[in-house]
Amino acid sequence: WQAVFETARALLRQYREGLTQLYRDVRVAWRYRKLSRSERCQLLRRREAMAARNAWSDLAKMLPLLVNPLPPPLGLVLIAVAYRFPRVMLSTQFHS
Repeated sequence: WQAVFETARALLRQYREGLTQLYRDVRVAWRYRKLSRSERCQLLRRREAMAARNAWSDLAKMLPLLVNPLPPPLGLVLIAVAYRFPRVMLSTQFHS
């Protein structure tokens, strides 16, 4: 059982880190949403500019998992499918 709990703990840690990174990227994108592309490139570092550019598509990709309107048995299947196919179901913060 100890190995199962360690695996689950590592998986939850990965998801928590991915969610916090996604939250930070969306915050940066929201803060600089009114700037033009050239202004964003002048004000932000490269990583922040890329995060601001990709944050909305990443959030849209994660929205089905974050909202998860399915009843409990099917909702758990959705999470399992996201675990099995992270590059399809999850944003880049979770598998890079």
